[in-house]
Amino acid sequence: MSKRTPVPSAPRYVPRRQQEHRVAHWAALGTYIVLGIVVVLLAAALVQQHILLPRRPVARVNGVGISLRSYQEYYRYRRWSVENTIQYLEAQRLQLSADEVLASLVPQIDQQISEMNYQLQMLPNDALDEMIDDELVRQEAAKRGLVASGDEVQREIETLFGYDRNPPVAEEPTAAPSPTESAAITETGTLTEAQVPAEPTPTPAPTEVPMTEEEFQARAAEWFAAVKDVSGLEEAAM
Repeated sequence: MSKRTPVPSAPRYVPRRQQEHRVAHWAALGTYIVLGIVVVLLAAALVQQHILLPRRPVARVNGVGISLRSYQEYYRYRRWSVENTIQYLEAQRLQLSADEVLASLVPQIDQQISEMNYQLQMLPNDALDEMIDDELVRQEAAKRGLVASGDEVQREIETLFGYDRNPPVAEEPTAAPSPTESAAITETGTLTEAQVPAEPTPTPAPTEVPMTEEEFQARAAEWFAAVKDVSGLEEAAM
């Protein structure tokens, strides 16, 4: 008995609408997969840029790292400080150049401006060197057990702003004695050496009004806020 050759079955008919639905489904799925990969890559890039990279040390001092973020904040602060100094010197130069008597001081101001511009050019390296020196000082102070108290730090800040907790009390000027009070005529009609009237006391120059605590607090708060806005440095890190 001969075997029958199997006849291949006819392909199952799939409606056109169903085929289009499947194609659209797989296309959407592929789009979501691509978008997911892009989101993951972007998230990884953001983490690298804003978290990992800023924490990467740009220098190590006896095992203690100086992070890139700390360096960037300090560099921005130092640059802001130097640029403010240059602006102040340039304004002073304009004032001096407008005065014929003081115009001879302009070359000195120009020299200072030139030095500050050079300092600005060298700042990227100098800022890092300053941070390394500060870390060395902190480590050496820790070895010796030297710790600045909160009051010592506060007094140093007050000195930087020109604030004195206990300003000297201005003395009241005393009037010079009049000749009739301090001099007496002798029998011979002359004045003795001890009775010669003293020279009149010159009027003292007005003393500068000391800064009040409220003024100091306002100036300090304004300055710390400006530094944070420019560089990102917090008050505790300064």
